[in-house]
Amino acid sequence: MVDCFARDLDALLVAVPTDLYRPSLALLTDLYQVTMGTHAHSWVMLFDTEREAFETYARALPQNCVFLVDTYDSLNGVRNALEVGAWLRENGHELFGIRLDSGDIAYLSIEARKLLDAAGFQKTHVFATNDLDEHVMPV
Repeated sequence: MVDCFARDLDALLVAVPTDLYRPSLALLTDLYQVTMGTHAHSWVMLFDTEREAFETYARALPQNCVFLVDTYDSLNGVRNALEVGAWLRENGHELFGIRLDSGDIAYLSIEARKLLDAAGFQKTHVFATNDLDEHVMPV
């Protein structure tokens, strides 16, 4: 079974990586009143390139894509997401967000936001997941 997550059961197999992850994405879905999905690192690793993984995911779930960009190199992952985001835009959809799950999330989120904004994706969200702790990360 592919370790990935998507709210659209018709598009992809579903396997929730942790008990904590399910409520967090469900909450985001409720807050934004949309069906959205993201995927695991193992989804990206199934493909020859990160971009190919994002393209395949975007074709399956073109509405409200959230790409996990830090499987290999986070900022290069953002660039790959932007290329697929341009394809989504050309086909009447928008890149809903990117997700950072490892590394220096504070630094990477700032740099990712710069790349997104410079490419015209100011409304694309930056999500952070992992062992986030309010005592470690200032709010």
